[in-house]
Amino acid sequence: STTIAGIKHAASMRFADAQVADVVVSPLIYETNELFTQKSKGRFFAVFSHPVNRAVRLFYTMQEVQPALREWTLERYARSTYVENNFVT
Repeated sequence: STTIAGIKHAASMRFADAQVADVVVSPLIYETNELFTQKSKGRFFAVFSHPVNRAVRLFYTMQEVQPALREWTLERYARSTYVENNFVT
């Protein structure tokens, strides 16, 4: 699920114990952990984009949405406050 309410609903229905799914996909990793029990354990895996590739994709997407950025270069974007500044990603 992509909502906390959806995950709580699934947990209340004992989702993991029902063994109806092989994979759970959600950006809410901490909340999704609550679906699983000691009896019905889950495994976590993650897929990450390279931070430079992610920034470049975001730049081109933002250019489509924000007309003011259409005249910008990638370098100008990289030095601006628009660029993501998260050392984890």
